[in-house]
Amino acid sequence: MSTRRLQMLRDRMTGLIAAWLPEAAVCRSHPGAVDAAVAAALIGAEPAGTEALVTVIVTGLGRGRMMDDGRHLHAAALAAWIATRHDDAGDRDRAALDLVEAVTGRLPLAAPLADPAGVAEDDEPAPGAPHDVAAGLYTPPAADPAICLWRVEWLQEVVLGEAPAEPVDPLPTEILAGFAPRIGPDHVADYVPVTGLDDPDAGGGQP
Repeated sequence: MSTRRLQMLRDRMTGLIAAWLPEAAVCRSHPGAVDAAVAAALIGAEPAGTEALVTVIVTGLGRGRMMDDGRHLHAAALAAWIATRHDDAGDRDRAALDLVEAVTGRLPLAAPLADPAGVAEDDEPAPGAPHDVAAGLYTPPAADPAICLWRVEWLQEVVLGEAPAEPVDPLPTEILAGFAPRIGPDHVADYVPVTGLDDPDAGGGQP
């Protein structure tokens, strides 16, 4: 499995969530583990004027099953740390709750998250059943008591891998079969044509 493709899907999820956020909030993906201290430090590193940061990570990948096209369908465990900061504690906490509602109300996506190649960024995927979404309030680290922290977790189906390439030379649609026949144009009648080789419903290529 290509980790690059999994990173692309995480980044695609990050882009979708970013479109759900208000202007003063940003959404970024993170390649590693994130706890409350890291989430608080990340928003602390954001420039002034950024009132909220949503950090998207992948925390696990379930066993996959092969699809008809050769790719693999997995249930990926994702998480988003939602951190808000504001001089007024009430505004800060309300902003965090608004972001939690904005994110959880659209997760998980109804359709599996696939390779973003060829997908328009303004496409709005439909939300799926919310039973795989959980959110919890976290106590901020002592060094950053003015930050409100939530963590949203959900299971999202993702498609990984690549479909096998089409063969360069297509399979024949018809062959001529014979039992020890003689060859040449004069002996075509010695052969039996077998058709339907490219049609799985043709009865296994019966003449």
